[in-house]
Amino acid sequence: RLEEFEHPCARRHFMKSAKEVRICEDEIQSNVSSSIHRVLELLEVLEGRVRDDTEHTVDVVVAALHAARRVLCLDILRKAAGSSVDGEDEGVVELNRWLRKRRTQLYRILAQLVVDQDLKVRMAALSAGAVMGARGDEWSASFGRCVEVVLMCKDAMGLEMREMLGQSLLRRFDDVRTEALRAMTKVLDRNTVSDEIVPRVLDLLRYIGEGMPPTVQQEPSRVTDGASSDEQKRKRGLEENPPVSVSEEGRALFKSERRAFNDCWLAVLRCTLSPDQKAEILRRVSGEIIPRMSHPLRLADALTEAFSEVDAASAILALEGLFDLIIHHNLDYPCFYPKLYTLLTPDALYSESRDKFKSLIPKFVLSKFLPGSMACAFVKRLVRRALLVPPVEALWCMRLALDLMRSHPMCHILVHRERQQGSFSFFDAEEGSLPTAMSTLTTTAVQARIGADPYDDDEPDPVRSNASHSSLWELNILRTHFCPSVSRFVSAFNQDIRRRGTAQLPPPPPGSHADYVDMSYQDLFQMEIKRKSKECPLQYSSVVSVSEVSLGGSVVVWRP
Repeated sequence: RLEEFEHPCARRHFMKSAKEVRICEDEIQSNVSSSIHRVLELLEVLEGRVRDDTEHTVDVVVAALHAARRVLCLDILRKAAGSSVDGEDEGVVELNRWLRKRRTQLYRILAQLVVDQDLKVRMAALSAGAVMGARGDEWSASFGRCVEVVLMCKDAMGLEMREMLGQSLLRRFDDVRTEALRAMTKVLDRNTVSDEIVPRVLDLLRYIGEGMPPTVQQEPSRVTDGASSDEQKRKRGLEENPPVSVSEEGRALFKSERRAFNDCWLAVLRCTLSPDQKAEILRRVSGEIIPRMSHPLRLADALTEAFSEVDAASAILALEGLFDLIIHHNLDYPCFYPKLYTLLTPDALYSESRDKFKSLIPKFVLSKFLPGSMACAFVKRLVRRALLVPPVEALWCMRLALDLMRSHPMCHILVHRERQQGSFSFFDAEEGSLPTAMSTLTTTAVQARIGADPYDDDEPDPVRSNASHSSLWELNILRTHFCPSVSRFVSAFNQDIRRRGTAQLPPPPPGSHADYVDMSYQDLFQMEIKRKSKECPLQYSSVVSVSEVSLGGSVVVWRP
């Protein structure tokens, strides 16, 4: 006869302290059949807080909230009915119906307390709504409303609630993450999404990515029934690994979480994003988004659009994610290497993301499956860029070009091209070394006779740039570079890298191209002052010139 206690005139105990709330909870749990009606007293405290017409303190409200959550999440039906009563008994069915009604009331109260004026009550309502034991469509809708309210909060307490939601809940519980993702997707799909919502969603998605295991792990330990670590096995006294059984519910939760994660990120990409937000998303694509999506290929349109932009910064940030889709998810994108070729510009090596760019390029171009003509084009372009960039970037360009030549011996023709008899190479010519017969010809005739550089630096297609018919004449200029490190590095290209019989390749320079990625001018300076000089002056003499005798001056010269 629980309806008698629901009457507005029913006599209820007024709880003045959190201690009385705990006594009420203990009484309900110890004697369910005779004290189940006291749940209404706990709900009355919360209803009074919602109406703001109660004298209960914040501590009493928080204690009543958690007590009501714990009581309604217990298996009260089993305790009240007993093991000998069939589940179809009329009293048991009525009790179960009454408990569902009280849970619905609690869900409604939690959604209203999330916007309470006190931060402590807000936190308690959000955490209680997340860890409610009764899962179902009703809980999903209630917690989804709580997440929507948290996203809409514009005050300082809203920021603290989002931090608590991310750190304490989204990192730990799979079902909470799933419902939060669905709620955020629902908010983003609305036509009236403010500019403040997207940054908040990105912050919550970062917490979700930290707690959500990658897809490659398949069935995380949190949804399995067996032991998941050696420490747990020792505590339980298990000598052998028990078979890990994954419940159907766990598998369904795992898949639904991935689908929700997939839909939420696609909803974010459909919104109007600022350049900073686009850059942030592109940085997180390869390491955070793709490994946790159910269908990563759905990001292809967004990545190819960013990769095709004129802005080199966006293209560089989309580079890694797009290459990941090509290698691991079979994305067909034939324009990848031509676009990568056009990105090798001085602007890209001057940009803020140049370190990331320099660390990614070797991963793509050092593949042994790269065609020889395309490898020659990359070598030629890298050496050409070494003429136009500072010494630090010039060293990186030259080292990557050298490694690329060693990976593709066909590129040796750019340095060690064998000339036909009677022919003359314009690129090997020094000043005053032209044949006498050609000195009487006009400039146009000389160019027609000895030829100009066939390489077209403005051609976006590396195969059509005619790099394989050119030579690295830029090395002669780099040999006189003002930076000693750059000028000395040119000598590494003089080694013949072709395999002839059983001859081994000459040893490469010490280090690797990764050592040149984050090199600074301070590193160059330290290299020079620590470098041992092979020659040093041993004798000085004072020589007096004729023009300086009248001035009484002298010049000190070195005589080796």
